Amino acid sequence: INAAKLVYDYERFSPVNELPIKELSLSKIYQVLDKCYEINPRFTDATYNKYRAYLSHVFKKLKRYEVIEHNLMLDVETKRTIKKIRKTLTIEEEQLMNDHLYQKDYYFWRFMQIFYYADARETELMKIRHDGTVNIAQQYFIVEIIKGKQRREELKQISNEVVHLWKEIIEEAKPGDYLFSKGLKPGPNAIRPDQIGRRWFKLVKRPIAKGGLGINKDFRSLNHSHITKVSTALGIRAAAESRGHTTPVITMSVYDVTRKQRLLDEVKNSGVALGK
Repeated sequence: INAAKLVYDYERFSPVNELPIKELSLSKIYQVLDKCYEINPRFTDATYNKYRAYLSHVFKKLKRYEVIEHNLMLDVETKRTIKKIRKTLTIEEEQLMNDHLYQKDYYFWRFMQIFYYADARETELMKIRHDGTVNIAQQYFIVEIIKGKQRREELKQISNEVVHLWKEIIEEAKPGDYLFSKGLKPGPNAIRPDQIGRRWFKLVKRPIAKGGLGINKDFRSLNHSHITKVSTALGIRAAAESRGHTTPVITMSVYDVTRKQRLLDEVKNSGVALGK
């Protein structure tokens, strides 16, 4: 949606200002996307592909209502990107981050703890309401999973390590409240999940001189750290089940980021030698 708003930004994109959407051409779309590189030094090819995807969803709905005849974004080529190995926090960084967040922002710390052990996305957690979807006694909660056109409900575990935090939130919430509303406290209104990334940037990724920890790793890396530990302790199949993956392959390739290193270590120390 933010990408779609760029089309109407007069100061930055005057070539398409107030242009009727049905008259928008492929060249104009490329002008807008190319301009993003110029005005934002952090705009990457991966970001370009995300903007393309967002705009494609917008145009798809416009075509459905016959505002346009063709989804032009289907003709916009994606950029080739390199799938990089995700960096996860070290044990020392985890301890430092944990103590820092507890002191600086308790409610964000509480959300982080629940997120770490829940094996759920932050967007899924922020939709949870005090409406019976959280069962403290049996230590599970229900989330709605949306993948493409498919929607389904799925059970997620409440780990022993954070059951007291879930109890605390439920005691604070009123019936029907979102558990993570304004300030990440229970409240009547849903909030945008992107504030999680902003808080993480402010408190963790920012340089120490500006109040952060200078740890340049993403919030989602917590998911990967937890899945890696579960995989090591209980096996890859248990890790896949907890994450809701249909096969362990996804878990191995995306989340268990140290599995390759463990395999390399095993081969390195296998004792296999030439001529023996």
